Amino acid sequence: MKQTLEKYQIIIYLVLVIMIMAVIKVKYGATEENSKDKTQSPLITPTVEELKPTSPAATPTIDPKDDYPLWRLLPYSGEGFVVDKYTAPMTLEMTITTATSQDASKAVKEWINSFPEIKRQHKIIIINQSLNPTHPAAAGSPLP
Repeated sequence: MKQTLEKYQIIIYLVLVIMIMAVIKVKYGATEENSKDKTQSPLITPTVEELKPTSPAATPTIDPKDDYPLWRLLPYSGEGFVVDKYTAPMTLEMTITTATSQDASKAVKEWINSFPEIKRQHKIIIINQSLNPTHPAAAGSPLP
């Protein structure tokens, strides 16, 4: 008997663990009522009342068509650079990989000027990936 217990020691231990888990599941297990409540919890969504401004000063002044006129055309890429996103209204971020900042800036300005419906000047922030990351231009310097 002692040899049998030693031989099947792991199997006996696993059977005990399974039995304990079954008892816990029966005692604390989910019923149909509890499982429906947990799986179909309502999502919190803002209502129209929550989004109404409380005063005229709180009214947003950003117009996507005027402040982000090129967002549907992004990313725009050229040889050695890519303009992939707006960082603020009328502010584009240009990442330079192999081109010079002057050549890339000139190409981006020409691209922007090819749209006569854009009435305001864009600001371009340059991220230079070819520089050392500690260099100030690598962190993003605005284009004059």
